[in-house]
Amino acid sequence: MYMNVAKLNGWQRLGVVFSLGWVLFVSGFVAEEYAVANTFEEALSGACPTLSGRSLVQWHDSRTGKRISIYAEGERSINCKEATDRAMSLRQQSAQGQIEPRLQIEYLSLLASIVFPILAGWILVYLVVWIFRWVKQGFKIG
Repeated sequence: MYMNVAKLNGWQRLGVVFSLGWVLFVSGFVAEEYAVANTFEEALSGACPTLSGRSLVQWHDSRTGKRISIYAEGERSINCKEATDRAMSLRQQSAQGQIEPRLQIEYLSLLASIVFPILAGWILVYLVVWIFRWVKQGFKIG
């Protein structure tokens, strides 16, 4: 299915430019997050470690592929004492070779972060244009 880009009107071309801008923005954000990520040891250090599971760049055990986090499944927050204890446990597991931490990009989440906002934007804009034209046509009839 080939689309002739020469037939796109100005608003559609602007939509394509914004869509490409969004792709570049999100990709750049993730690339920057990956590039400046701390080492595993640094990520677990500090007064209140925050090795979180809410990012597009995550620590995984390279042997099992499982995500490494100080948060238990479904947990949103913990106190600093618990975070420090869990960070110490993860540090020990890493030192003993029980886990092999590796930084990875969450590609499925990245894809969703790119595609869904673009799709929602296009649907919303076309819906607003359709409603505007429908209302405008109603005034011409009456």
